[in-house]
Amino acid sequence: MDSGVRPVPTGAGVGFSRVETSILTNGVTWYMRSRLAVDDRLMRVATPRTVLGFLPIGTKNFEVDLNEVRGASVGSRLYPERLVVAIGLALLAVLGDFSTVTTILLGVATLAMLLLSFIAVLRIEAKPERPFIVPVCLAHIPRARRVVAEIEERSAAAITK
Repeated sequence: MDSGVRPVPTGAGVGFSRVETSILTNGVTWYMRSRLAVDDRLMRVATPRTVLGFLPIGTKNFEVDLNEVRGASVGSRLYPERLVVAIGLALLAVLGDFSTVTTILLGVATLAMLLLSFIAVLRIEAKPERPFIVPVCLAHIPRARRVVAEIEERSAAAITK
């Protein structure tokens, strides 16, 4: 089975090869992926910026020097604004006087917003800034954990240099 985390040769010299992967941001929007690359010095991330988790409006890019990484982990995050939208859609579906088709569509939208309101994330803690957050689809949590292992191994190696 393909882990999705691929080493890329960096040429002559001592050190790690660059590792690249892409991670689905959530299970609702299969078309959005974050791209991550880690070498022996830096981690580069490009992740979609969105409105309410499903409408892409650009890309957020950041670089983290591995010497500054305090930790990386896979966890979860609640987006309260998405939960409020889900509750509003549910109330509209239940209390509104809509056709059956419209009510079903509102129900589907409610479910999608509920799924987008509580998601998995890859957290990269670097000093002195707040953590960098990369959204992760539940199906890609194993891939995100492999990225965490790479970050930990390479940041430990970077500190000892």
